[in-house]
Amino acid sequence: MLKVVRHYWHSPGAMTASSVVARALAMALPLPVLYAYFDTSVVSFWLLIITFQAIIGALSGSLPTISMQMLSYAFAGSDRLTGSTADHQATQTSGPNRRLMARVNGQLRIVFLALTVLWLLFATTGGTAIISRSLSALPDVEQGWMMWAAFIILSILRLLVQPLMAFLFAVGETASARRAEACTWLAGALLTPLLLWITHNPVIGLASLYAPFVVQYFVVRRWARKHGFECTSSKIQSENEQPILSLVWQRAWRGTIGTFAGMFTLYGGGFIFAQYASASDLAAFLLALNILGFIQQFAMSPLYGAMPAMAAYYANGNEQKLLELADRIILKSSWLTAAMLVPVPIAFAVAHAIGVDIGFVPVSIWLMLAIATMIARFGATHLHLFAVTNEIKLHIANGLFGCLYLMPLMFVDRPSLTLFAAIQVGAAIPYAIYARSLTLRAFGYALQRDIWAIVLPIGAAMLLLAPQIYWLG
Repeated sequence: MLKVVRHYWHSPGAMTASSVVARALAMALPLPVLYAYFDTSVVSFWLLIITFQAIIGALSGSLPTISMQMLSYAFAGSDRLTGSTADHQATQTSGPNRRLMARVNGQLRIVFLALTVLWLLFATTGGTAIISRSLSALPDVEQGWMMWAAFIILSILRLLVQPLMAFLFAVGETASARRAEACTWLAGALLTPLLLWITHNPVIGLASLYAPFVVQYFVVRRWARKHGFECTSSKIQSENEQPILSLVWQRAWRGTIGTFAGMFTLYGGGFIFAQYASASDLAAFLLALNILGFIQQFAMSPLYGAMPAMAAYYANGNEQKLLELADRIILKSSWLTAAMLVPVPIAFAVAHAIGVDIGFVPVSIWLMLAIATMIARFGATHLHLFAVTNEIKLHIANGLFGCLYLMPLMFVDRPSLTLFAAIQVGAAIPYAIYARSLTLRAFGYALQRDIWAIVLPIGAAMLLLAPQIYWLG
């Protein structure tokens, strides 16, 4: 038993998954207390503020991945930050390239400081404009301003900790870094409802949700320094050295656009449906979308945990080990997605049977959404595998998906949920084909592997969900 616990405690994938779960708990656990003790306007304002977390994530886009890839190349001994496996091997040194890592660290700090300033500008202008209507409806407007200010200030730490986290990922401390992240979210998840219940003060509640990030920042900074984190100027000292800042920005803007496109694709259907749907139908659809988002994030956690190792294999020119690891991760992610999608309608049916009546979409709609999710997740895993080359195509893939999904809906008057789901399936297919073509071209990733990675998991999900349409209606 102790061996099993130790294995998962030091597993990058397991700790990444625990971080995703802890983040979901931090969002969910305060809600019962909020609904019990506060006015509906306070609850809606709280939820509105929480949604800005997605904006913070979208601002950084692919920067955490880009940062980790560059540092992983240098830690593997390469003197390059881009190029093929042959390019990396041509400059290979024995042991980590600490000088290059220090240069990358220095530039990443500049980049994330710039993002912090950008977040502050957006939050104090556009963000304040977005929340102003909900803010004015609060019983205590001053408390609302304090909640918003606390969120803006404390959320800065989520950006500033990113270069330190990327460094820990690169030096093989992914499990430790993710464990610290999970503990941070879990601390907020437990403290927030407790303090809301004791104080009945939403300002203290929101501050307690994000206050653990202060501790996380200093803990992670100490760990990073313990493992050799240092910064130096990126000033080029020879014509062979690559300009780090320009390499980062060339990829960062693509990742940010791609992340925003992906976020808008996930929730854009809900925005359209909100224009004419009843409150109950809209709530059911949005709940389904949020569950799908959580499932995708959780199912991708094995891949996120394995990316530093894959980047090291790429820099060392060991494509065989890279693809062997990718095989295991993609297979695990596919079947994990299927396993999580299948029991969802049953869970809501059980809740209804015991008197907890939470509205949810019909099982037939869920089946189509599940198929679209599995296809899209398959494409996303191949996009991340391709990102091992440090080339970012997220803006193209997510832009394609978004256009194919949202554009048809805009030309249909009051589309049904069935049409939403059907169009999403149709849009996911070209997205996955494009993503799959990238890994086929970059690594010669054999197409026959897709039978186990996507065809059979989708077949299993359909086989288990289809009877539920008859049983559950």
